[in-house]
Formats: sequence, C-alpha cells, structure tokens
Amino acid sequence: MLRQLTEQDELNRTHGRLTFGVLLFQDLAIVPFLALAGVLASPQEQYTTFEIALAIGKAAIALLIVLASGRPAGGGFNPINQISFRVADLAGLREMHRRVEKEGVRELHPVSHGNALSVYFLDPEGNRIELFIDTPWYVEQPVRVPLDLSLPDAELWAWVERDARGRPGFKPVEQWRAEFRV
Repeated sequence: MLRQLTEQDELNRTHGRLTFGVLLFQDLAIVPFLALAGVLASPQEQYTTFEIALAIGKAAIALLIVLASGRPAGGGFNPINQISFRVADLAGLREMHRRVEKEGVRELHPVSHGNALSVYFLDPEGNRIELFIDTPWYVEQPVRVPLDLSLPDAELWAWVERDARGRPGFKPVEQWRAEFRV
C-alpha cells in the first residue's frame, strides 16, 4: 500500500497521510496482542493476572524499543511528523489560535492548504501540532499559503476561495470525493 502511494506521489496528500497513519497504528496495535497470545493460548486455569500483566509489560517494552531504536544517534529527530486535530468551525480555529498565541508557543503559523485551513505550532516537547478545518474545495497538494486570521469571516473565505480557484485541480470537494470513489 505504501509503495503504491509513494509511486503515485500521494503519500503527502490527505488520504495518503491517513492511510499511513492507519497502517502504522495497526502495526503498533498488534504488538500487545501478540504478547498476550502466548499467555492466552494456554488453558484458562494456567494463566493468572500476573502473567497477563507481565505479557502487557513485555509488549510495552517492545514498543518502546521499536520507537527508541528508530531515532538516529545524536538526537534532534522526532519520529512524529505532526499531530492533527480537527476543529469544528472557523470560529473554533480562531479561538484556538488566539489561545495558543496567548501562551507564546513557538513557530505559530496559520496557513491555507486550499482544502483546509490550519494553525501549526510546536508543543513544549517540540512536536508539531496542527489544528484544522476543512474547506468546501479540493486542490492538489502540497499547498501552504500564509493565512491572515484577523480578516472578517466573509473576507477570509473569499480570499481562500480565490486562492484555491487559482490552484491546479481545483474543484468542489464533493465532486472530488465522487471522482475518488470511482
């Protein structure tokens, strides 16, 4: 699946990132079950709460080893590209931007992707956080245009739509979804 997304240059698109996230989660989620399989394969009267806890502990240690060994020597590398949170609407995105700005976070960047409006910043541990809302349009990615959240709603939406209409692949998102399903 990842090879196909990479070959089709879709790994950095929304559906590619979502697919990668699901695949990664599935790979990591199986580790505790594999650890428990050995315990649960024996007759029920032979396994105790301690044995189950020990199996879960071994799975946690295995996950930590996998995550820690994936970091290059010398540090400075974060295996998490970003953590994204969908916000309900533009008012919510503006409010979260205001709160984050008030906290004085590092690297605060409101941007338009054409198909989403996002606010990026770094959390105290250096993880990139994205707060976003979807727009009603689709454009080919990557797109990252600085966004002025101080504009009134109507003016901001008009600006985002004008910019999106000038991008390759512009279409209403519902049209893109219908084409994507085929």
